[in-house]
Amino acid sequence: MSAIKHPDYFLDTIIFSVEGCLFKVPKYHFVRSAVIFPASLDQPQEEVLNAEGYSEESPIFLPGTTKVDFENLMKILYPLKIARTQTLSFAEWVSVLDLSTKWYFVEFRRLAIAKITTLCDDIVEKIRLGKKYRVSSWLLFGYEQLARRTEKITDDEAKIIGYLTTIFIYGVREKAYGPEYSPLDYKETICRTFAQELADVKADELGYGTWEQQ
Repeated sequence: MSAIKHPDYFLDTIIFSVEGCLFKVPKYHFVRSAVIFPASLDQPQEEVLNAEGYSEESPIFLPGTTKVDFENLMKILYPLKIARTQTLSFAEWVSVLDLSTKWYFVEFRRLAIAKITTLCDDIVEKIRLGKKYRVSSWLLFGYEQLARRTEKITDDEAKIIGYLTTIFIYGVREKAYGPEYSPLDYKETICRTFAQELADVKADELGYGTWEQQ
């Protein structure tokens, strides 16, 4: 009697070319993102030997992706070391967030958001990342902290978060300094002031299955 293949742990591999470097990894997680990657990935390897990704001569090319970012994502998708926790740096987690957002790796995007939330203490950087990667909680937190801050928003900070955002933040500050406002009104005022942006970001988050879990 011939042996049968285990339904979960008989893994096919796939070959990618990123900035001239070949990566050969299990295709499991990439199959789960079949909307982004070729449909042939979801077929048995023996049936698609001539398709892209199954030989070194015909890899799947990933233009617009850096070798460093792809390496950092692989550290999470397919870790080579056994560890109780993933000890990636802040920059490495941003790489994971970048590609997991781009390729709709929802679970890994959620993990990266949680890690960066803990690692990033820079308010302006958190706002920048929140705008770029559509994370409403970072925008809410960052806008409120800037509105509460007594120091002025510097020119460099304004360039990063955007001049319109800067004007809105100063508007919140002016309202908050009025006698009719209390500290508890900051978040509500932020939500009203940035209502359209926050609604747009939350709509994008729904596509990643994150907003309803926050």
